[in-house]
Amino acid sequence: MFEHIGAKIKKIVKIFFVLWSIVGAFVIGYYLAARYNTLRYFSNSEVRLIAGSILAFVISTVAWILVVWLSSLLVYGFGELIDRAESIDKQLKMRNKAEYVSEEDITDTVHLIQCPKCGSAEDSRHYYCQKCGCILKER
Repeated sequence: MFEHIGAKIKKIVKIFFVLWSIVGAFVIGYYLAARYNTLRYFSNSEVRLIAGSILAFVISTVAWILVVWLSSLLVYGFGELIDRAESIDKQLKMRNKAEYVSEEDITDTVHLIQCPKCGSAEDSRHYYCQKCGCILKER
């Protein structure tokens, strides 16, 4: 249910942006139409009133869509952060898994030499013993 939650959040934000933009435009339009619906005979001043209401509708709709867009950006950005955090976590787990090598794997791939001082098994590529610091080979 909560796997890939960042992608799910971003998908939901896209859907809500479209829906709320449409719903907001209809609500604003309905309010303004209901407010000026009582005009039956248009005089010169009433025509200006209707033109003002159309302008108010356009401005209100643009403002509503801007608010919805900005809030959608914030939530979408949160989803993007979750996606990136999951990606970084996945990369770190892969890196840690690759860095962990058992002693059996080392003996299969790397030639080991014995430290002359403490006797520990060391990688032949090392110049110094990892335990006691003794020189294993000259450079």
